[in-house]
Parts: sequence; C-alpha cells; structure tokens
Amino acid sequence: MTNDYDIVIIGAGPAGMFAADELADSGLRVLVIDSGQDIDKRACPMKRSSVCVHCTPCSIMCGVGGAGTFSDGTLNLRPDIGGDLATLTDSKEDAWEVIRHVDEVFLKYGAPDVISDPNGNVVERLKRRAASVGARFINIPQRHIGSDNAPVVISNFKESLVDRGIEFLLNTEVSDLAISDNECKGVVLGDGSTITAGYVIAAPGRIGANWVDEMVDKHEIAASYGSIDVGVRVEVPAIVMDPVTRINRDPKFHIHTKRYDDFVRTFCTNANGFVVKEEYPGFIATNAHSMT
Repeated sequence: MTNDYDIVIIGAGPAGMFAADELADSGLRVLVIDSGQDIDKRACPMKRSSVCVHCTPCSIMCGVGGAGTFSDGTLNLRPDIGGDLATLTDSKEDAWEVIRHVDEVFLKYGAPDVISDPNGNVVERLKRRAASVGARFINIPQRHIGSDNAPVVISNFKESLVDRGIEFLLNTEVSDLAISDNECKGVVLGDGSTITAGYVIAAPGRIGANWVDEMVDKHEIAASYGSIDVGVRVEVPAIVMDPVTRINRDPKFHIHTKRYDDFVRTFCTNANGFVVKEEYPGFIATNAHSMT
C-alpha cells in the first residue's frame, strides 16, 4: 500500500462499496478506509455473554458492509421509499435505473432471486382497510436478503472489489480531512499520518454522522441538512402483523395525524425478528434483525 491514491473512500458500508464498485474498472488507484474489521472478523461478544462490553469500534456498527450488514437486509425497490431518489438524479427514469442497478449488484453477489411484489385484490383490500383508519398503504417490490445471508453477500462483494484492484485499509480511523488552499488533498489518520488523494469520498455511515458534522464545522464546508425522523421500535407478537407482512414483508404505512398534521410512517418492519441494541458514542439506539 502506498500513501498516494487517486481516490480515497471513507467508509466500507454500502455507499463506500458501491462507490468503489463504480471506480473498480477505471484504472484509478482507489483506497477504502474503515475503522472496523473485515466481514469475516466482525463478531459481537453479546452473542456469547448477552452483555455489551462496549467494543471500540463496535463490530455491529463498523466494518466492511457497514451497520446494515447484520440487520434485516431488505431492499425496497422503489425510488420514493426511504427518501426521494429522483431529487438526486436527473429524472424519475434515472432514479429507477439506479434502483435496478443496485438490485442487480446484490443479485450478482448472492442475494436471493425471490422478489415480493404484491398486487391484485389482496393489496386493494389492505389499501381500503388502511384508508378506513386514516392511513395509506404503499405496496413496494422488495427483496429480502436476511440477517444471516447478508454477510455472505457482502463478503462476495468485497472479494470482487479486491480482485478488481480496490484496496482496503481496515481497523483504521480517519481523524481529519487534509485541507490545503481550500481543497481536500487527502485524509489524516488516527495515528497522525496522512494519505494523499486527488479526491476524497466521505461515506462514514450512521456511526460517522457526528464526525461529518465536525468536519463541516471545522473546515467551513458548505452543507445542506435533511429532515430528522424520530423513530421508536415497537415489538408485537408476529401473529398480530402476519396478515400484513404476508402481503409485504416490510409494509409501508403513511399517516398524517389529525391534531397537528404530523407525518408518521412505518419503517423497517422485521417480520418474526428481534429488537437489538445499537451502540453509538454517548448514547444507545435500537435496530432489529430478521433471518431468511
């Protein structure tokens, strides 16, 4: 490994890996840096002891594949779910093309070829039932990878990137951006050393959100902020949700409350799943797992 690259990517989660995938056949020298471990070494001690030992960094949140590696692994194959992808592309057609491409990549590396795409009378009945209580049901094509299968898919993905010339530097913290003359010339590592690069792509994921804020403030980087959603995990017996999750594994309901017209939505339903803890610096949040 050298200390000079054409492109450095901060973060080996989905955004970082897909960026590397786009660059892999370009002939450029590309380095992906992540504070966590390789996919085959990511393991949480809670599986053995049932007690969080506060690993630094957390193997659930950091490492190749990112924080979503051990989550439900559901691909929502519609550009207006989880945000509006069309606002980042030139058109709705381009947004759909991105969705198709992402799905094809996951399929290539081992995602199940079964897709849930509900339609017909059963969907219409659910839409009417939802409307009768002031909710809107949005049916979406979904591909469920599963918490148990996702690490295999990620391992295949990473192996392909390495075979195509992408380098990985793991167990390594990026402490700062190397800024000179108002240009980013590389990254500063936790040990104080610098890796230079023509371009830097910052994709540190959820665990790196505060770091991004720090970099924006420190280096006076122009930024725009998206809306913040406050979420809660509600666990119910699977039999309660089964009539809905049999139609759409991760059902999407949108509601506007009567009193304040607040927008409320369901997000990341994990059928027959488990609520799990996510450890962030200074606070704890929740996520969930669901097997294939």
